[in-house]
Amino acid sequence: MELGEVQDTRFQEREWHAQRIAWLVLFVVIVGAALGLLGPGPLSLSQARSPDDAVQAEYYRFARRGGDGTVTVTVAAFPDSNVDVWWNSAYLEEMTVNGVTPEPDSVTAIDGRVRYRFLAEPGGELTVTFDITPDGVGAKRAEIAVADGTQRVTYDQFIYP
Repeated sequence: MELGEVQDTRFQEREWHAQRIAWLVLFVVIVGAALGLLGPGPLSLSQARSPDDAVQAEYYRFARRGGDGTVTVTVAAFPDSNVDVWWNSAYLEEMTVNGVTPEPDSVTAIDGRVRYRFLAEPGGELTVTFDITPDGVGAKRAEIAVADGTQRVTYDQFIYP
């Protein structure tokens, strides 16, 4: 320090304190992003099941607008060769369905829902993967039902801009 220089140590200490807080916040954001709090990752991957385990959906709780995502729906034993998987239209209006594997036999919009009909072996298990891209932002509620709608799962998802 040269003669005549005034050193503001209180200001310097506050600046160091602010830097430490900023580094801590940055660290938390990076770790959270790596774990899936800002998109796909281990903390984001989740499952929803119907009470009788007849329907299961595997999805990401957090996604990005315009980012690729998947929802895997598994339907347990069913008595008929036609398996209907219903989605609520409000959710699908905020998404772009890029593909469905296996390919559905038909897709029909009925009463605020969209029905995907699949042909399958009776008594077996059907796993369907929906490749989706979120178009909207914010909190979204998905509802997936099978057959007559009594077997259903509901989950919430947050879409980042």
